[in-house]
Amino acid sequence: MNLSFAEVQTFVSDLWSSREFYAGVLGLKLVRESDRWLIFSLNGSELVLMEGARPAPPRGPYGTECGTVVCLLSDDIQRDYDALKSCGVRFLSEITEVAEGKYVGFQDPDGNLLELIQK
Repeated sequence: MNLSFAEVQTFVSDLWSSREFYAGVLGLKLVRESDRWLIFSLNGSELVLMEGARPAPPRGPYGTECGTVVCLLSDDIQRDYDALKSCGVRFLSEITEVAEGKYVGFQDPDGNLLELIQK
C-alpha cells in the first residue's frame, strides 16, 4: 500500500452555524461549499463538514472518552485561547503543558472536539 492523507470529514447539524464558527470565529479559509457540505483549507489539507447527521460528542470529562479530535496548530496558544474565549468558544479544560508542548480542548457548535496545540 501507498497511502497518504486525504482529508478530515466530520458531521454537523447546521451548515450556517458551522460556517460562522469555522470561518468567522476560527478564521479558516472556506474554499468550496454546497447545500450539504463545506470545505475548508488547512495548509494544503482539507476539513470537510458534512450536514445530515448529528454528531455524537463524548459524554465524559475531556480526555476520558472521545472520538476524532481536529488539532489546530497555534504559534501562540495563550493569545488564541484568549481570542476564542472572548468569542464565546466553550473550552473543555485550561491550557495544559506536556513534554511535547501545550494543548487545550474545545467544541464546535455541534460538540465536535477540537484542540489548539503549540509545539
